[in-house]
Amino acid sequence: MINGQKIWTSTARSAQMTFALVRSEPDAREHEGISDLVFPMSTPGIEVRPLHTLTGNADLNEVFFTNVRVPKSSLVGRRGEGWKLGNTTLRHERNMLGSTAQNESMFASLVALMHAETSSGARAIDSPLSRDRLVRLEAGALAMK
Repeated sequence: MINGQKIWTSTARSAQMTFALVRSEPDAREHEGISDLVFPMSTPGIEVRPLHTLTGNADLNEVFFTNVRVPKSSLVGRRGEGWKLGNTTLRHERNMLGSTAQNESMFASLVALMHAETSSGARAIDSPLSRDRLVRLEAGALAMK
């Protein structure tokens, strides 16, 4: 039975499946005894709450698990060895985020979009708040190089 929560879960409101690293062996040492599970978001006991940003978007969510039961077939890999799988997944995600060429391309696309999008006749790029955010993003991207 799973009880707990995940936070900063991308697109959980529209997801059909989720994964969770859960403590399956309570007496095991800290990185041992964790299992990796994949199961449907429609499983009873799962509640998704959106995390709204200042812009009103809610791409990230909190996911709450209350007495969630999943079959043994939901186990990925071996019971108690989920930390290894989770660590590999995290390294892959970080490598994708750290791709300089990919980040530069996405930033250029964002700038182009801000030049094209309008609200009440004004381009998004002309908003002082938007320009401030863009400058901060650019500074962060340069710092990552």
